[in-house]
Amino acid sequence: MWQPDVFWLHVAGDVIIAVSYFSIPAAIIVFATRRQGLGYRWVYWMFGAFVAACGVTHLFSIVTLWMPFYGFEAIIKGLA
Repeated sequence: MWQPDVFWLHVAGDVIIAVSYFSIPAAIIVFATRRQGLGYRWVYWMFGAFVAACGVTHLFSIVTLWMPFYGFEAIIKGLA
């Protein structure tokens, strides 16, 4: 059953989650660059990249609502 309100609820939810996922790495990177004497700085950058990759999965879920790229979406989710 096609229901536009449910469709846009999915879009809005994925947008909010993606924005949240992209703001977390920004905060981590700002912390890692401004903090002096921080050891293993690369770990913070890698964790930020991982969290950003999780945000990409939500953006691609939005794309999949219009274009059925389910196989590519599964690959992206598998990599993140």
